[in-house]
Amino acid sequence: MVQQLDQFSTYCRNLGLLVLQESFKQHKSTLDETLLIHLLNLNREQLIELTSRLQGYGKIIKEIKYKNLHKKANQIKCQLVKYIQNLVLNQIISMNNIYQMKRIKQLKEMRMHIQTLNYKKEQKLELNSPAHIRLNNYAIDSKIKLQIVQELNQKQELKDCTFKPSINTKSIGRNQSAENPFDRLYQNALTQRNNTPKNNEDSQFTYRPQLISSPMKLQQFEGISVEDRLYNHHFEKINNVALKQEELQQMELEQCTFTPAINHQGNVKQNEKVFERLYNHSSVKSISDVKDHSISHMNKNQSLQQKNRNRIRINTYLNFNWNPIHLQIILRT
Repeated sequence: MVQQLDQFSTYCRNLGLLVLQESFKQHKSTLDETLLIHLLNLNREQLIELTSRLQGYGKIIKEIKYKNLHKKANQIKCQLVKYIQNLVLNQIISMNNIYQMKRIKQLKEMRMHIQTLNYKKEQKLELNSPAHIRLNNYAIDSKIKLQIVQELNQKQELKDCTFKPSINTKSIGRNQSAENPFDRLYQNALTQRNNTPKNNEDSQFTYRPQLISSPMKLQQFEGISVEDRLYNHHFEKINNVALKQEELQQMELEQCTFTPAINHQGNVKQNEKVFERLYNHSSVKSISDVKDHSISHMNKNQSLQQKNRNRIRINTYLNFNWNPIHLQIILRT
């Protein structure tokens, strides 16, 4: 029995139960003391079973700790992966935002460049355009600029306002036109003023004509298309203008007292083509030149023949002793 108690005391010292007895007494915890007494009353075999259980519990606790650590590690890994994914997504989003900003900036620059080119072209066209068109365009531009300035001023004034009134939508529906009330009243007054004399005049007249929905002129053109009507109307207009011009010329000719003799050959020559006139002129000139040349050649031949005859006669006179009277007769012939 003493040996068993010694073994138990050594075992308890190893476990540290006896060391805690004093602390149990100081804290006055009866439960702890009863447990300690229960342990002291246990047999050796029961103590061995208890130690084996405690060792098994220790292994279980270690496994649980390992599992918890493994879970924590997995959780940390998942958190790291999520953090890295979020970083990558944020970087991609930032890169896309930067790319979109650059693209928008380039598009704005391109639009500004195109607008400047169009403005330069418009300026060139305006310089070539007449003065009244340029003045009209300048007036329209000035009106647009004034409207823009007024809108900007209104927006700036509205920014300073803190109170926004609630507008009744029914009243907006009633006032379908968003015109100025002064303009609307002015238009109503004008319509009333214009309608009153007409009503008075209509009441004065007793006869009311019967109106025809389609007059005779329109009935004539019912089967004809619009294009044909316009085409015929255009040619009728041209014919009327030509007839009026002829009538005016005839009136002017009737007022004239002198009628000149017109050479119709000149008109024929003018109606001919230029190259034909030149060709005919050159052919006529060549024919006249040939005739003149032939006539001059004939005259030269006749003069040469006459000279030869005279020489022959003179030689015959020199060779023979002719009477001077006969010589004069021969020369005359």
